Amino acid sequence: MNSDGVLKGAVKVYSERQKNRAIKLYYQHKSVTKVIQCLGYPTRQALYTWIVVRDSPPKIKASKKKWNNKPVHPRHPPLELKLATVHRCFELGENVQ
Repeated sequence: MNSDGVLKGAVKVYSERQKNRAIKLYYQHKSVTKVIQCLGYPTRQALYTWIVVRDSPPKIKASKKKWNNKPVHPRHPPLELKLATVHRCFELGENVQ
C-alpha cells in the first residue's frame, strides 16, 4: 500500500461516463495535462489509451471456422470405430492414418 491507501499495482476501473467526460474535455482543451488537473483522473497513459481506442476503427472479428463433421470421418468417432482402428493397426499391421 502506498500513502494514499491504494494497493500498489492496483488497476482503477472507470465507468464509460467518466471516460467519455475525460475524452470530451480533452477534445475541448487539446491537453492531457489540463484534463487530469481538472478532473483529477485518469493517468496520462489511461487517457492516451482511451483516445486511441475511440479514434481507431472498430475491429472486425474473424468468422468462426466451421468444422467438417462428415459421417465418413466424424469429429468424435464412436468407441467401436476407435477399437477397430487400434485392432487394424496393432494386430493386423495395417498403416492407419
